[in-house]
Amino acid sequence: MKATVQTFSVVCGTRECNAHCPFCVSRMTGNQPEVHDFNVHNFRIAAEFARQCHANTMLITGCGEPMLYPMDISLLLAMTNDLKGGRAFPFRELQTNGILLRDHIETLSQWHQMGLTTIALSVVDFNTEPNKKIYGKDYPDLEANIALIKDLGFMVRLSVIGVKGMIDSPRAIDDLTDWCHANKVDQITYRRVTRPDHSENAGAAKWVDDHYINDDHWKALEQHVASQGTLLLHLMHGAKVYDITGQNFCMTTCLTDSPDPDQIRQLIYFPDGRLRYSWAHKGAVLL
Repeated sequence: MKATVQTFSVVCGTRECNAHCPFCVSRMTGNQPEVHDFNVHNFRIAAEFARQCHANTMLITGCGEPMLYPMDISLLLAMTNDLKGGRAFPFRELQTNGILLRDHIETLSQWHQMGLTTIALSVVDFNTEPNKKIYGKDYPDLEANIALIKDLGFMVRLSVIGVKGMIDSPRAIDDLTDWCHANKVDQITYRRVTRPDHSENAGAAKWVDDHYINDDHWKALEQHVASQGTLLLHLMHGAKVYDITGQNFCMTTCLTDSPDPDQIRQLIYFPDGRLRYSWAHKGAVLL
């Protein structure tokens, strides 16, 4: 079995969340941690394996909202700094819905000093109302959140979920890239909403089925992005990174597993000490 990994994803916290996404992947995959504990011993083993697999990025994410557990994030960054060989994973990113950012400005500054490089904001649009509709009434003004992140010295990425009726057309993508360029967003990742083949939550699965961008439509969007941009990178999980008039734009997919059964492309560490290589398949366990 070969293991070539770009990103080491680390789950922080539990299933607790302050958003109300109808397409919640965690509810559909059923891999949520049940208790608030973090297995430090196994984390060190998992992180060393990720380094041996040449992972250059550690993504702090959650089955819920990781910023509900700021002490865990601080612990995770401190442990990473203490790993053998000094600071492991030069790119350290935090995936968040952004609702709690303004409540933790001092803590964010500390995380920046501890090596956190990037804040990735989950969105369905660059306008406030569509995000409130999906994530809940507490979703903050996106432009203000981006300005805050930049002021603190972080890179900012918009993790855009493509949903039918929202950013689902060439014109909408052009508007997105123009808006991001004007607001100094460093990176855009665009993926369509999707679900695993076997969902553990019928309501979330039905919502995805009703709002899914079909394959023909998605291919047309891929062709539009390719026509507007210059291809910069092919990432190992199939994503393509473009430069669109100076704006970084990555087009990718969710729940990506390797089509080669002898190759691992992703590592996911859960707080209970489990190291997996698939979000969707509970049997994909290494530790």
